[in-house]
Amino acid sequence: MESYLQHIGQKKEEALRVLGAAEENLRVEREKHDSLKSELDALTGERDRRRKEYWKGLREGKLTPPEIQARKNHLEGIESDTREKRMEMLAQDRAIRRAEKGVEEARLAFQEISNELKIHEEKKERWLKELKREEEKKLQREMEDISSATYERRRRERERGR
Repeated sequence: MESYLQHIGQKKEEALRVLGAAEENLRVEREKHDSLKSELDALTGERDRRRKEYWKGLREGKLTPPEIQARKNHLEGIESDTREKRMEMLAQDRAIRRAEKGVEEARLAFQEISNELKIHEEKKERWLKELKREEEKKLQREMEDISSATYERRRRERERGR
């Protein structure tokens, strides 16, 4: 039984390591998401600033046709980068969901093995208590046998002495 408890204890330690790794993976995935969010916010800010400059230049008539085209192309490039960053964020959202699922599965596995270990430790404790009770009963019977034998021996000696 002890070797089985050691085996389960090792499985519990391994499940705890797996849980820790899953939680670390989730943390890394969330950091990646935060980084992508910062990049998207920077792109969005840049796009908005460039768009305002573009429309201001058009309203004031300060832009030449080649400048208009260059700025339009630049804005389209920023829009394209923004779309790509959103796609990366969607992919990262999926990676986070997978990591969260991994954490939940690892947590459940850890909880299951922890419960199993607890159950077997309680069984061992009950078994040891029962073993102790049996030993005490055996000792009690031996003491009673000794007492009976002593009493019987004294009784016989008294009967012989009469």
